[in-house]
Amino acid sequence: MTADRTPAGALLALCGAGALLLRGRLFPTAAQRVPLLVSGLLGLSALAVAALLGTAPGGGRVLVWLGVVAAAALTLVAGLVYSRRRPSPYLGRAADLADVLAIMALIPLACAVIGLFGAIRGMFASIGG
Repeated sequence: MTADRTPAGALLALCGAGALLLRGRLFPTAAQRVPLLVSGLLGLSALAVAALLGTAPGGGRVLVWLGVVAAAALTLVAGLVYSRRRPSPYLGRAADLADVLAIMALIPLACAVIGLFGAIRGMFASIGG
């Protein structure tokens, strides 16, 4: 997915990784959660590596590294805070909505990556004069 150099490819990888991470919170045991969380984190790290390889050396790479460090710090703080207490119902509902949106976005993004929309547009280009 990250080999595709279009925004749709990056968004597909981001939505897939986000859906895996958000879906992992719904399972009760670690044996069920860990594969989803590891897969989601691997997807996000593949995106970060693709962003690092796609930017020129210098300021662009520093910005990508700062983004990765900020995301890691935010994840660490959230993990420490919510390991002691349960998140609020509002935060749980927001995560439910984000989960549904990420899953619903997968099909249109996959169609964009494989070029289905362009093929349909090309098929019907001669109709209508």
